[in-house]
Amino acid sequence: MKNLMILLVTIFTTIASAGSYSDTAIAVIVSKNSELSAMSRNDLADMYTGKTLVLPDSKAPIPLDYRGNDALKAAFYKKLLGKNLSQINEYWATVMFTGQATPPQAVVTPIVMENSVDGNVTAVGYISEKDYSPKMNVKILMILP
Repeated sequence: MKNLMILLVTIFTTIASAGSYSDTAIAVIVSKNSELSAMSRNDLADMYTGKTLVLPDSKAPIPLDYRGNDALKAAFYKKLLGKNLSQINEYWATVMFTGQATPPQAVVTPIVMENSVDGNVTAVGYISEKDYSPKMNVKILMILP
């Protein structure tokens, strides 16, 4: 009975957190030292689908993503591409099989995302806008409402 209760709490917590970012704006971030100051939504979509291999400054972008079925990751792809995670995973399976591109590098938490973006001027990542602070060593490139 105790195991059943733990399982039910885990399921409800997962369901509740899966929708927790659907109404939250997502901040696309780069290092404060990055030369990027703006990017179109189409360019961002191309970067996160492996279609952009160089930035306007001729450097290769490093898009960062969250590992697994993270709720923020699900909200990001829904807002940016209008696709759910199973569609994104299917897309990447096909693209990787044909050798056309590799998926974004995965990080585990928003703190790791922030630190990874801060440490690399070509990295592009995303966090919940509500988690952004001007004290961070990153700047917002765009907001996905």
